[in-house]
Amino acid sequence: MTKVAWYPPTHERHPLDWSRDGATHHPAAATELLPTLHQLAADLPQDRAGLRLHGHPALPTLLATGPIHAIAARHLGPLAESVRAILFDKTPVTNWSLGWHQDRTIAFRARADVPGHGPWSTKQDIEHA
Repeated sequence: MTKVAWYPPTHERHPLDWSRDGATHHPAAATELLPTLHQLAADLPQDRAGLRLHGHPALPTLLATGPIHAIAARHLGPLAESVRAILFDKTPVTNWSLGWHQDRTIAFRARADVPGHGPWSTKQDIEHA
């Protein structure tokens, strides 16, 4: 008889801690936003698994109020603002394997060369450092 060991996912064994990890897991935090997210996704290309969202009229309100902003404000303070939104829709056709990682770039309206910040890159016409 073969014995199989089951281990819960890493976030269940060692919950992410903002102070330690710079990230936290908030299960079902965006549940109330699903109708708006579905509407937003309907306007996007269907052949891409990940898209940086910008310029959509629903986006500013979606990010500046409600549960997403509340989570950011709890960790960063009430003046926290979203600088980037990425929508992932991984289907069997547009799937990829990617281990846990943290994106450590910030989106900007315009490039401003400041010592100690960079390197700069442009992703989907959005400046990042």
